[in-house]
Amino acid sequence: MKISELTDEKIKEYCGIDDDSTLLEAYKAAAKQFIIGYTGMTADELEGHEDLTLAYLVLTNDMSYNRDFTVNRDTLNPTVATLLSLYSKNQIG
Repeated sequence: MKISELTDEKIKEYCGIDDDSTLLEAYKAAAKQFIIGYTGMTADELEGHEDLTLAYLVLTNDMSYNRDFTVNRDTLNPTVATLLSLYSKNQIG
């Protein structure tokens, strides 16, 4: 499944969001921009990699639940980091 094929209902189901969160659009946009910024890919290029959908869902979930300024760890989710690193163009010298 591609990122563009995810419905709001599927995202809410994955994230455990029961209400009509007005912030869902902000979470979705931020998750996509995070992936674009991390990998250096375009939004169109993301569509060619269905495994990035999982990273997108994890990031969307993380943004909806972890809203504190302070954190207890300073690393990315290892699964997300691995998925994004597979396609990262930004770190190529």
